[in-house]
Amino acid sequence: MVIPFGQESVKKFGRLAEHDKALAERTGCTFLDAALVTRAGKDELHMDAESHRAMAEAVAAAVKDIL
Repeated sequence: MVIPFGQESVKKFGRLAEHDKALAERTGCTFLDAALVTRAGKDELHMDAESHRAMAEAVAAAVKDIL
């Protein structure tokens, strides 16, 4: 399946995490890069069930660390 976005959108999206991380650091927030624990499903856009589970586990671990 072809992602319905242009190459420029894909490039910008690829750089989004670095900007979000910098913002989190400036504001004292916790940052979790979802791309490190998830992947796109069959439609190449949305997470599959396994990735939803992995994301939930990563968020739970981050919350435990914060608390």
